[in-house]
Amino acid sequence: FVAEQAELPVTGAPVATQVLFGLLLLAIGAFLRRKGQTA
Repeated sequence: FVAEQAELPVTGAPVATQVLFGLLLLAIGAFLRRKGQTA
């Protein structure tokens, strides 16, 4: 999915950026949740 977004034309760059940013936020959220539960 990420690879397909990256292969899109320049016009699709903003969409891919938003998708990657969203995934990054989800990853950070999951990391903080795990860290909070183990603490």
